[in-house]
Amino acid sequence: MTRTLPRLPAWFARPEDSLQCWAVGSVYAMAFFSPLSTSLGQLAHAFVLVVALVFFARHWQVLIRSPLIWLALFFIIYVITRGSIAAIYERPDLAAEQWDGVRTWHKTAIVPIILLGMGLAATGNWTRHSLGALFALLVAVGLNLLVNFSPDEFLAALQGPTRFEFDLGFRVSAITLPTAILGVLVLSPYLLARLAEQSRFQGWGRLWLVMLGGLLSLAAMGMVAALLATKSRNGWLTLLVALAVMVPLALWYYRAQLLYFNRAAITSVLLLVMLIGGLLYYNWEVIEQRWRPVAATITQVVALPFGGDVDSLKRDSVGVRVAYWAFGWERFKERLWFGYGAADQRHLTDEYPIPHQLKNRGDTYHNSHLDILLRFGLAGYIPVLLVVVLALHEARRNLVQGGAGRVLGLYVVGFTVALAFWAMNAQIMHRFDVSQLYSIIIGTMCAGQFARLLSSGSGANEINYVKGHHS
Repeated sequence: MTRTLPRLPAWFARPEDSLQCWAVGSVYAMAFFSPLSTSLGQLAHAFVLVVALVFFARHWQVLIRSPLIWLALFFIIYVITRGSIAAIYERPDLAAEQWDGVRTWHKTAIVPIILLGMGLAATGNWTRHSLGALFALLVAVGLNLLVNFSPDEFLAALQGPTRFEFDLGFRVSAITLPTAILGVLVLSPYLLARLAEQSRFQGWGRLWLVMLGGLLSLAAMGMVAALLATKSRNGWLTLLVALAVMVPLALWYYRAQLLYFNRAAITSVLLLVMLIGGLLYYNWEVIEQRWRPVAATITQVVALPFGGDVDSLKRDSVGVRVAYWAFGWERFKERLWFGYGAADQRHLTDEYPIPHQLKNRGDTYHNSHLDILLRFGLAGYIPVLLVVVLALHEARRNLVQGGAGRVLGLYVVGFTVALAFWAMNAQIMHRFDVSQLYSIIIGTMCAGQFARLLSSGSGANEINYVKGHHS
C-alpha cells in the first residue's frame, strides 16, 4: 500500500519570491515602527516571527547545521524549565513572579536576534536589506527625537543641571542615542561613497553630495547634543567606549581607502569634528558639574580590588551601584550554575545581609549581566554569550571581505561593545524598546551565517537567499 504525505496549505507552498516580499516588508516595518510605537513594532515583530517560522520550515535541513538555532532552542527550554522548577519546588511563595519571568525571558535575548536573522536571510539579499533596515531604524529614531523635541527644555538641559530625555527615559536613551550616533558615523561615509559612484552625482552633482554630507553631519551633531542633554553618564561612557574600539577598527580595515575618499565624505567628517568639538567646548562646564559629585567615589572604586570591601564607599549613585554589584556577585557565587529562578531577584536584599548603601532601597541591581546570572546562572548566561561571540565572528568575516558586509560588521562590533558596557549599568534588556535595537543590529550577522549555510546547501532555493552577499 502506497502512503502519500499530506499536502501543505496553499499559502505555505507559495513561490520563494512571495516569502521574500513578506520578509522585506515585515523587517522594514519593525525597524521603522519600533522606535515610534511599541504596539506597531510588536505587530511587525509578529509578522517577522511568521516569516521566520515559514523560512525555517522550508530550509530546516540546512539551518539546523547552525549552532544559533540550537542555542535559541536550548535557551527557551532552559528558561521554561528553570522557572518552572523555581515556581513549583524552590520558591512557591514567589510562583507568580517566577511565571512572569518565564513569560518575559523565554522570548528575550537570544530569540529575537535569531528571528530577525532568519527574517533578514529570507529577504533574498541580506546585506542590502540589513543596510536598508538599519537606515530605517536610524530615520525612525531621528523622527522620534523630533516629535518629542521642545526647544526651551532642550536648551535649558544643555546649559543647566536639568535632564531632557525625549520621552525615552534616561536608561533607554543611554543606549538608543549612542546606537544612533554610531549608525550615522558608520553608514554615512558608505552612503556618500556609493552615491559618488553614480553618474548623476558627477560634476555639479557633487554639490548635492556635499550638502547631503553636511546634513548627515548636522544630524550626528544633533544626536550628540541630545545625548548631552540627557545628562546620562552611562550614555556618555557607552559612546566613548564604543568609539574607542570602532574607530581603530575602521582606520585599520579602511587604511587603503583613506587617501581616496570622495570630497563629500571628507568634508562631512571635518564638519562633524568641528561641530562636535564646538558643542563639547560650549557644554564643558555642564559636563564637569555632572561628574563632580561622584568623582571621589569613582576614584575609590578604581582603587578598590575586585571583591574588596564596599562599606567605605559613599551612598551616592556610583556607591549604590557598586554595592548592588558586590551584593549580587556574592549571591551569584552561591548558585553559580543555575541561579535562583526566572523571577526578579531584588527580593534577595530582604533575605541576606546587605551593605549599608542599600538600606531602605528596593531598586534593581543596575546590571543586566548580573541580572541574567542571578536568574539563570552560567547555564543561562553562556548561551547568550555564545550567540554574541558567533555574531562577532561573523562580523570579523565581513570586515575582511569588504563592501557592504564590512560596513555592517563594523557597526555590529561597535554596537555590541556599546551594548555590553551599557548593560553593566542598566537592567532592562527585556524591554521591547531595547530588544528591538539589539535584535535588528546583531541579527544582521546571524542572517549572514544563515545565508552562508544556505549557499553551501543543495538546490536553487537556498542559493537565492544569498545573492548580493558581496555587494
